[in-house]
Amino acid sequence: MLISDITRTWLTVPEAAEYLSCSRSMLDKDRVTGLLGIPFSRLGRHIRYSRKALDAYLEANSTIATEVKA
Repeated sequence: MLISDITRTWLTVPEAAEYLSCSRSMLDKDRVTGLLGIPFSRLGRHIRYSRKALDAYLEANSTIATEVKA
């Protein structure tokens, strides 16, 4: 795991990708297109993701599996 301190508030791009179980490329593309709307902050040239904001994003975009009838 890249996240050295599990209680850290701000994650780097690779740490956020691991936290979300996605690729860094997906986060890079989303920052350009805004298609998924994953929240991030830009600090100069550095990109950071708030763990709280990522948790809220996951909650807002979670789905409930439905039973499929045969």
